[in-house]
Amino acid sequence: MSVLRLEDVSVCRAERILLEQISLKVMAGETVGVVGVSGAGKSTLLRVALGLERPTRGCVRWGEVDPWRASARQVRAARRHIGAVFQQPASSLDPRLTLGECVAEPLWTHERRLSARAVRDRVEVALGRVGLPVSFATRLPRSVSGGEAQRVAIARALITEPALVVMDEPTSALDASSAAELLNVLADLRGEGRAAFLMVSHDLAALGAVAERLVVLERGHLVEEGPTARCFQAPTSTALAELVALAGG
Repeated sequence: MSVLRLEDVSVCRAERILLEQISLKVMAGETVGVVGVSGAGKSTLLRVALGLERPTRGCVRWGEVDPWRASARQVRAARRHIGAVFQQPASSLDPRLTLGECVAEPLWTHERRLSARAVRDRVEVALGRVGLPVSFATRLPRSVSGGEAQRVAIARALITEPALVVMDEPTSALDASSAAELLNVLADLRGEGRAAFLMVSHDLAALGAVAERLVVLERGHLVEEGPTARCFQAPTSTALAELVALAGG
C-alpha cells in the first residue's frame, strides 16, 4: 500500500519548470532517498509531498486523500499521518518551550482530548524511540546539541504515529559524530517498519546507510530510480554517476 503517490506531477513557477511529469510512490514502511544537484527540484518535490505547494498539473495522494481536492476536514485528518523534519534542527524548535512541549505540539493539534498524563506518556515513548532519556522533556532547546535537537525533531514527527515522515537534509547541519548517531537512530526506526521515510540528502553515504530505494532528479525530471545499492554501484543516469564520482573523489 502506498502512503504517498505522485502522479504525473509538474510544477511551473513564473514560466520556469521546477518539476516535469514526476510519478513516484512511497510504500508503507519503506525508506526512499532523493538526490540531485542544487536546482534539481528536490525541495519542490518535498513541498509538493507535504502539501505546501500545489502542483500545476498532476495529482498528489496521501493514501487515498488528495490534499488539493479533499475537504478541509479530510485534509486535517490526513495531515495527522504525515510528519516532517527540516534541515536546521535548532530553528525548528520553539525556544520558549521545553523539549517535551516541543515534542507534544502535534498532539495539541491532532489529539486535543488526550489527558496531560497521556501526553506525557506519549512524549516519553517518542523520546525513547530516538534514544533520548525522559529527563530531556524538561530541558530547553538551547541546552542541547544539534544532533540532540534533530532527534527531538524526529520524536516530534513520530509522536502521532504517522504513516510517512518527510525529511529535508536531516544530517547537513550536524558534525560527523552527531550525523553518525542520527543515522543509527534512523536505521533503527526503519527496522521498526512503523513509518515510511522520504529523505532528501546530498550525503550519499547517509542515504546508502538508511534508504532502500533511490530517486534521482535532474532539472526537474526523474532520471533514475531503483534499489539504492544497485544505483550507487551501476548508475544509469549521468546525474547520479557524477554525484557518485564526486563523493568518491
